[in-house]
Amino acid sequence: MTDVVDKETRSRIMSSIKGKDTKGEVFLGRALWKVGPRYNRRNYSGLPGKPDFVYLGLRAIVMFNGCFWHKHQCRICKQPASRKWKEKIDANRDRDRRNLKKLEEAGWRIFIVWECAVPPKGKASYEEVAGIIRGWVLGDAPNMQFSASDGLIELPAELEFQGDSRE
Repeated sequence: MTDVVDKETRSRIMSSIKGKDTKGEVFLGRALWKVGPRYNRRNYSGLPGKPDFVYLGLRAIVMFNGCFWHKHQCRICKQPASRKWKEKIDANRDRDRRNLKKLEEAGWRIFIVWECAVPPKGKASYEEVAGIIRGWVLGDAPNMQFSASDGLIELPAELEFQGDSRE
């Protein structure tokens, strides 16, 4: 499938997409702050992958992943046809796996919220997701992920992302 815009326009569009403080991340952060416990750090560079929300004393992190950039296999995510973008997104996913493995080896618990789970694409409100995360942070549940397609599920021990089996 050919692109509907020229290469320069596509490059400008893609480079304008922010890597942190996306709308979803900001809305989730506000909801998490309201329900508590309050996270200590945002986009913390002291940990692999700069997790979006870090609960230092509880050794828990929450990551808000965009479905396109992190190659989530869901109904809203259409993967690129171009080899350049496919390679870039595959590299993002490989880096995610390495970072998650390092975090887990260092004793951190991990919760991933996929973009498809929350508005405008998903059905769960940010407040609902924050409530789920609150229960997870305060409990002793294993690594988890939340998406529109599967809801709340455990992150497999080998840290494969939801949907890897459908590639």
